[in-house]
Amino acid sequence: MSPGRTVQVIGTMAGVSIRELWRLHVWVAFAVLTLAIALALPHLSAVDSSSRLKLAVVLITSGIGFVTTLFAMLIGASQLRRDLDSRVSVMLFAKPLPISSYLAGRLLGVVAALGAFLAVMAVACSVLLTLHFGASPVMRTVATAEDWSALSSSGGQVPIPANQTEQHLGGPIGNGLIFHFTGISPQGVNVLLRVDARSRDPGVVAEHLQAEVLASPEPTLAAAHVLQVRPDSPYGHDQRAGGGPASRILLRARDQAHQDLSLDYCRLDLTPQCVAANGETWVELVRFDPTSAMIVDRANSLLLAVDGGSFMMNLGRGLAVLLAQATLLCSFTLLVASVSNLAVALLGGLSLYFAGNVLWALRETLIYGEPGPVTQRLVHLGLDILPDFDRSGIAAHLAAGQAVSWEMVRLAWTYDGIYAGVFFLLAWRSLKGREL
Repeated sequence: MSPGRTVQVIGTMAGVSIRELWRLHVWVAFAVLTLAIALALPHLSAVDSSSRLKLAVVLITSGIGFVTTLFAMLIGASQLRRDLDSRVSVMLFAKPLPISSYLAGRLLGVVAALGAFLAVMAVACSVLLTLHFGASPVMRTVATAEDWSALSSSGGQVPIPANQTEQHLGGPIGNGLIFHFTGISPQGVNVLLRVDARSRDPGVVAEHLQAEVLASPEPTLAAAHVLQVRPDSPYGHDQRAGGGPASRILLRARDQAHQDLSLDYCRLDLTPQCVAANGETWVELVRFDPTSAMIVDRANSLLLAVDGGSFMMNLGRGLAVLLAQATLLCSFTLLVASVSNLAVALLGGLSLYFAGNVLWALRETLIYGEPGPVTQRLVHLGLDILPDFDRSGIAAHLAAGQAVSWEMVRLAWTYDGIYAGVFFLLAWRSLKGREL
């Protein structure tokens, strides 16, 4: 069969799948989900409006993810089993219709239909959030430092090894860290700062500490400028707290559990004169608290952020990542349905999905569990074979105000697409080897 004819057959089968889904009123489930979200939003309970907005984002992404995952496992497998059990496959493949084109059409039809539903859901849920809260969540794209150095109170700099992820700043005041960033735009950039603190007195909990943030376009920091707290920063405004100079800010102690870019980070303006022509900048964090030690994490404590676009677009890209996972699950259940019944296909899809969401437990078993040789080999095998459905963390990503990039979408489709392709080939081989 020529390539053009193959594409035409796949498109025809995809259209048949979509029409079947429409006649089955699958869209009603997404409409009911949208209505349920609209009714649930006024009843969400949290400490403040920002936390309620964050909770609403988690509700939306989790609800959509659940329904999409369920339909991805059910639709394609049910269509295949119906054709096999009713002997429609005998007529279809006598045309002749290549098995590969049939499977590709079924898979493409399910993915296209789910993609259309998710696009509508992204628009509808974004509108619901705006109407209920008066504004959409602010999304930011963040950049981490290329490298960092320790700064002594006397002004000396010592490079920190790349594999060292955390630094404790204690001792005399005036010490700190220097973060080096590259590829930075000189316009519209914010510095996001979140550090933890430990009091020198074991019986006292450190809640705040004084610091100063400077930035320079030169590694010598000769032309460093003191950065000012933005008016929309959640904390840091009380610059004179504790009797400090106006250039100092008051940071709250925030550990690794606090990752919300809108609530847990102090925001400062990075002025254009602090960025070199080649996009480099050096940001200096200086500690000025004699009673507490500062704990800084390289990957998450000091970030540079720019506007990440509208929430609707980021939600749409996030749902595109979920669609990639749905494609993987649909391909897997097609494989199981080609050798067993629909109930086993659904059970297999659920087992794969839940197993792929608990790979963190397998990793912790290797790190902390001290398993025996046989268990260790089985755990390694599970980590190598099972797809990781928790690698993107879209719900937590969007709730924390972090933008979803097209690069994340590309990586998700590449990763999940490889698994989907392997399952598709196995399904094709299974159908090809049986009597239809």
